[in-house]
Amino acid sequence: MIFYIIIMLFWLLLYSLHCRINQLNEYRLYGMKTQVRRYMYVIVPLILIMGLRHVSVGNDTEQYLYRYDNSLALLTDPYVATEFGYNYLGYFFHYILGADWQVYLFCASTFICISLLCFVIRFSPNVYLSLFFYMSIGLFYMNMSGLRQSLAIALSTFALLISVAKKGNKKHDIIRLIISIAVVYGAFTIHNSAFIFFPLLFCTNFRFSKKQVFFILVVASSALLLRPVIVQYAGVFLPVRYQTYDLNTEYLANPLVQVIPIVIPLYCLIKSNTENDGKYDMKISLMFIFAALNIFFMSLLQSNNQIGRLAYYFLNSYTILIPYTFYSQTRNNDNRIVNMLVILVCFMYFLISVPGGTLSIDNYKFFWQ
Repeated sequence: MIFYIIIMLFWLLLYSLHCRINQLNEYRLYGMKTQVRRYMYVIVPLILIMGLRHVSVGNDTEQYLYRYDNSLALLTDPYVATEFGYNYLGYFFHYILGADWQVYLFCASTFICISLLCFVIRFSPNVYLSLFFYMSIGLFYMNMSGLRQSLAIALSTFALLISVAKKGNKKHDIIRLIISIAVVYGAFTIHNSAFIFFPLLFCTNFRFSKKQVFFILVVASSALLLRPVIVQYAGVFLPVRYQTYDLNTEYLANPLVQVIPIVIPLYCLIKSNTENDGKYDMKISLMFIFAALNIFFMSLLQSNNQIGRLAYYFLNSYTILIPYTFYSQTRNNDNRIVNMLVILVCFMYFLISVPGGTLSIDNYKFFWQ
């Protein structure tokens, strides 16, 4: 736990030193490659704790070690045939490169962290603050355990970045869309849950008003009431491999998991400001779509874990919406106090939820320990 806390405090320190800098404006001055180089030092501590962790850190890490050691046999295993991309990735590292498990884990962690950095650079007004929320209430928990889905999410993130990088040239935009679809397909071959990301590539040009966002969030929240019906018919849309799972098994989830996904976007909706025409820009509108999808799938988590885990693809939207809310507000003492309370609450949530959590990341050890 102490390593996690040190990294979070490091990011908060950087935020306090740069809190007056709107880094979203910097993106207009510098290209993505330049920005990644400038902020790479910020992500290095995260790469180290993810890539150098012991196999006991993370509930599923040991399972992925087993799959890595048996990647050759899994190439012909019909049970995992639809996720052949992950099998060939393990085979390439293990048998072609001759890399051991720790090298593979470090490379995979580096790829995941770089995708995260590119995402927050592209969408967030403050990289440091977004990274803090990523670790406190974002995807960090799952990234420390679910390696395969984390890689699929990282690929899907790159597909999104390619898709939103439109320049107005119709031919080039079509090429970018085709490349994005191909990248998401690559993610699908690693973890079939990535199928959920395909339609999102066509939703990057919308702009919503506050009323429209509120309506979208209400519709997504209705899944709490309609959960039994949705779960009953969800098997039709699940990949074949996951249709064999029992969709009626109750999954015991932390009640906060049901509340936080709704409270955060509502707070952001109320406290944030729109553009001069009364609508959010396309990037923030897309993040609200992601937040709504996160609410929808998190609402189903308690009925079925396999459906609920689709929410992970959209969870990092909160790491963008909260900093955007901070930076779009009128600067006054009341807003500063509320923002500090939000940061404190998220930090406390991390301290309370990690110890004894189901993903088993609290007792951190390096691989040599």
